[in-house]
Amino acid sequence: MSFVEFFDCPQVAPPYRFPDVTLHLFGIKADPVTLQHWCDKALNLVPEHRFQVLSSQVLLSISDYPRMYLEGFEDLGYSEQAEYALMFPVVRFDNIFGLLVPVDVTWATPFIGVDLPTSSLAGQMVLGYPKLSGRITATTSGDGDFSAVVEMPGMPGVAANPEDDKQALLTVIEAKTGTPLVGGAGGNGFPSELLMGKNHPDFGVLELLQNLDPGLFSLTNLKQVRDPEFPSEPAYQALVRAEWQQAKVHNFTAYDGGMVSITDNNTVQIARTLGLLGDDGANTITLNATFATSVQCDLRFGNPTTVVQIV
Repeated sequence: MSFVEFFDCPQVAPPYRFPDVTLHLFGIKADPVTLQHWCDKALNLVPEHRFQVLSSQVLLSISDYPRMYLEGFEDLGYSEQAEYALMFPVVRFDNIFGLLVPVDVTWATPFIGVDLPTSSLAGQMVLGYPKLSGRITATTSGDGDFSAVVEMPGMPGVAANPEDDKQALLTVIEAKTGTPLVGGAGGNGFPSELLMGKNHPDFGVLELLQNLDPGLFSLTNLKQVRDPEFPSEPAYQALVRAEWQQAKVHNFTAYDGGMVSITDNNTVQIARTLGLLGDDGANTITLNATFATSVQCDLRFGNPTTVVQIV
């Protein structure tokens, strides 16, 4: 049976095309044991596949999408959004004749949010991403440094009577870069022309890696739909993988450091999920970013596959 389409249905099908996206990227050093616990809960659900944390480096992206199109339906018009996401690299092992064999490098995405409600719904319903819809405020100063505040709906946990605790838009992330470094090279001497291609600005290392292994730019996540009659059971559950492709990579900028502040609340608990908070009762942690960069490019997101359907 075909999917029943409705004109106003937010379950728009991929692929999606996003020209001239600006991404601000921050590195966060997290606890690999806690990240693996998340993988075990969200991805390691069947013996046929196992996902293992590749690095404790978590990538925070804060992105601006000035135009978002359904590929092939550009005549419908476009939408725009700001987005934040937290992701970390994992290795997928497949069970082949009783042996776990590495077959893919992909990214796990425990948190993602946007300021466009239809994008949030489409991301959840079609691909299963844990997208929330909130508010993302970003500014760039005259000196070129970037700052952003991410607010997502959560329960603040401050009411004297828990039944009076009202959901609100709460600040979960604040991020700020230093000033841009001259020449686009950071403290590790990573120049922009290495990424972008000095003589061929439309082809650099990112495109080369993309051609060699599309999995380096893929996301794998748990898609599930709750059974309304048996709420503790899924009506559908699967591991879904999709790829993004970039082109026309340009305007790479490295910054003189960066800061990321994360605040947990009663429902959105980013810092604890990443293993950043101890048992001292604190809800906020401020970190020096391991790196801070920005880049502009065209993005295409699609090629979804079902790794395994569990239910």
